Amino acid sequence: MNPYPETTMWAGNVRRLSFAQQIEATVAAGFDTLTVTPLQYTQALAAGMSSADLLAMASDSGIKLTQLDPLARWSERWQPQNIDPAIFSIGYFAFAVEDFLSIARALRLESITAISIAPPEVTSVEQLTEDFARLCDLAADDGIRCDLEFIPLDWSIPDLDTAWRIVRDADRSNSGIAFDVWHFCRSGSSLETLRTIPGNKISYVQLCDGSARVPAHRSLFQDCLEDRRLPGEGDLPVHDILAVLKDINGLSRVGPEIFSRKFDSMSAKDIGRACGQSLATTLEQLGVTRG
Repeated sequence: MNPYPETTMWAGNVRRLSFAQQIEATVAAGFDTLTVTPLQYTQALAAGMSSADLLAMASDSGIKLTQLDPLARWSERWQPQNIDPAIFSIGYFAFAVEDFLSIARALRLESITAISIAPPEVTSVEQLTEDFARLCDLAADDGIRCDLEFIPLDWSIPDLDTAWRIVRDADRSNSGIAFDVWHFCRSGSSLETLRTIPGNKISYVQLCDGSARVPAHRSLFQDCLEDRRLPGEGDLPVHDILAVLKDINGLSRVGPEIFSRKFDSMSAKDIGRACGQSLATTLEQLGVTRG
């Protein structure tokens, strides 16, 4: 009997909604937890809300805030070459490590997500490993876990092999891998590599579907941030990937992450219902049902 995983509403599903609407979507989905972005947090403060207000809104709805995502400035060389500077200077990627951890402390979050947006040629895996170990040590003082996410967008941690090498060699107990199905498929990562990773090092799983290949008229960025689909609505081998994750006991926390133009035009409740129904169906097909 496989235990039902903790279910999460990821910020990518509800990126254009207010915090209150994100809570509404999470409740409609029947999910347990909601993630937060640092930009979303600072916007809430600018609107006159406090950390206590956000925590109370979530708690009153039976939702727990768990994850702050994403942190890009943890490595010594982090500046990207394929992103508009205006985006990373004032948006999601603008937060230094201490500011990021301060938000995580204020919201009593259990984990943060670290990504790299630097081009691969500017740093080595060895240097990234040192930097990630240092981040883990800083976060450990507050009991916060650091989850490393690989992203195949011409950045320095493009695939599962690289992410696992960094997490393994950093050898920190408060570390794990953020596993995104789109990233796994588009990076060409292998199920064979996934089978070698201890399940307790897969911190969470983000589900989506998509076309078998990126359409010729769409860029990889567009496919990642606009064209994702719910599991079962595309051509990606979602079931095969989840079967391996189930075998290695890597399905402790899971939820859809659908960066999608379609979702951007939907109401909070409709997004929540679509995510909840899709996840329940996907897990049932895998033989994992809520008790």
